[in-house]
Amino acid sequence: MSGPASEPLPIVVGVTGHRDIAPEVISDLEKRVRDYLDQLQRTYPHCPVIMLSSLADGADRLCARVALDMGCRLRVPLPMARADYERDFGEESRREFDYLLSQAEDAFVVGSLEPTPNQPRRGYFYRQAGLYVARQSHLLIALWDGVEVLYPEGGGTYETVRFTCREGGIVHCISTPRSSDMATSCHADVGADAGSPVSGVPLGNALGGATEAGCEPALVMNAAPEETAARAGAPSGPAQSIRDSRLETIEEFNRDIARHKPTLDPMIEQGKVNVVDASMAESLSADSSAILTLFLCADALSILNRDLKLRALRVLSLLGLLLVLSFLLYDEMESDLMLLAYGAIVLAAFAVYRFSSQRRYHQKYCRYRALAEALRVRLYWGLSGIYTPIHQSYTYAQGPELDFVRFVMLAGQTQVQGCGRPEGSAVTASSAMVAPHGPLFGRPIPSVAPPSVAPAGVAPAGVAPPAVAPPDMTSDRAAVVRLWIGGQYDYHCSSAAKKGRQDHRNATAARLLFLLSLLLFIVVVVMEAFFKVAAQGVVPVGSTLQDILMMHDGQHLIWRGVLKIALGVLAAATAFLANYYGSLALPQQIFNDQRMRTLFADALRADPLDLTVPRADSLRDDATHERVLRLVGRESLIESAAWYLTQRENEQKLFI
Repeated sequence: MSGPASEPLPIVVGVTGHRDIAPEVISDLEKRVRDYLDQLQRTYPHCPVIMLSSLADGADRLCARVALDMGCRLRVPLPMARADYERDFGEESRREFDYLLSQAEDAFVVGSLEPTPNQPRRGYFYRQAGLYVARQSHLLIALWDGVEVLYPEGGGTYETVRFTCREGGIVHCISTPRSSDMATSCHADVGADAGSPVSGVPLGNALGGATEAGCEPALVMNAAPEETAARAGAPSGPAQSIRDSRLETIEEFNRDIARHKPTLDPMIEQGKVNVVDASMAESLSADSSAILTLFLCADALSILNRDLKLRALRVLSLLGLLLVLSFLLYDEMESDLMLLAYGAIVLAAFAVYRFSSQRRYHQKYCRYRALAEALRVRLYWGLSGIYTPIHQSYTYAQGPELDFVRFVMLAGQTQVQGCGRPEGSAVTASSAMVAPHGPLFGRPIPSVAPPSVAPAGVAPAGVAPPAVAPPDMTSDRAAVVRLWIGGQYDYHCSSAAKKGRQDHRNATAARLLFLLSLLLFIVVVVMEAFFKVAAQGVVPVGSTLQDILMMHDGQHLIWRGVLKIALGVLAAATAFLANYYGSLALPQQIFNDQRMRTLFADALRADPLDLTVPRADSLRDDATHERVLRLVGRESLIESAAWYLTQRENEQKLFI
């Protein structure tokens, strides 16, 4: 693809597993990993696959080799600077590491996802890399023997699997025997002294029974990997299907973008001017640019599917009216042509209904609308320096139902190069981030900030902050207020007024049809009471027209029949009009617009804006600005989620 919607969203596959894989099973494991990736590519053909692998010995490199051989893209999140990391490898291992790293499209050092200890040991950094892979992956391939090991410092295969399950990711466990038995062990602080050599003990999965003095033993439990994964929260056995509704959303998104690209491109370009102004567009970070593109695509797709859904509904309404008319004409005229027309209309209505159902216009409209609203909040929050993960703002009940939003955002953010900190930069306590869900797996973590709020200027995992923060954010914040809060206020005002006029036209049309029906009823009563002979009169129909209509011999149309047809058509028109406008649920839409208009109006009054003075000069303090933007974003997300959950269960159907 090229143009505004340029790159298809990827499916991100993370890797975890043992370093000391038994040599005799390597070829079999490569085949199983290859089969899994092949199934993934065949199931989601419109999604490129990106593999996240830290390229440690063993499982990381095995999966990376297979992925590269299959044409997948490789990204390498390093737990520490390359020079420090390579101290874990022997000479031959280092050469393989260098080769695989040269084939990767991106390599970066993972930043801290938790508060950094004053004197972090190497195991801490391996833990951060594992958490990053778990949090940034849609799927996790775990080459694992099923041994549950929890180290005092964290890290290891089991913890990565467990964290992925807690994050709602998909785990694919492949039973992997090790070259030696696992016993109680712990993270050895290998290489804590800059001049000390690396021991033969693999970090994160230390082998043997010896433990370092003063180090707590690791918790070890033996079980089959499928059983252990099930305890951690991952599906196992036959239920471990590669199909997932969240991945299907990404596949469907990519497919719809490719299918409707000529239609979407002008819609995206036109919509962009209402989202960011020219100066803001030039200064967007790579992350914000990716989110902007995703939002414009999702917004255009929602509008397109809404219009296609309404078009199908209008066509079905018209066909329903014609169906009633053809039946009445056949009944009164005994016209074989009307009978054929009746059958043709039934088939046409079924075809339209079947086509619109297969294309899933209603479901796509609801899903893309909810996605677009989440991306809008994510975009403007990011531009304002707010990096709270979007999915944390949904209610407890809404979160699992809208987890596809998180998957799509994760795919979009993965497109941005260099999501970690630059190689060689240090991780300090001041740059530490708190895990969004607080303490992990029961292990207490010192809290330095509220769980849902990262320290100022630091983005939580999966959210890349702007590459260079502008020294003066005042103009940017004013633009965010104008384009987001002001723009949404104007939109909901306009939308409520437009839908109000549409609802008024609907009510007027319904009253007019009622009056016509009443008038025709009076005419029928008068004719039956005083003009029965005239009602039996034959409507003049020429022989040519009779032949065209394929009327039976001796069959005539009388005036009473004409009145019956008119009454039936008016009744059908009233029913289908009420059905069509009832499906639109205009009163509910107007109420929602008025509610959101009030929310944005209150935000304009409360936060950074005074409408009586130039907007850039009326900004208040940063804390007030951030508080209101958080509140507006959260309310918008909850409102859009509630709308999605209601609308998806109330598909607008027309019964003929």
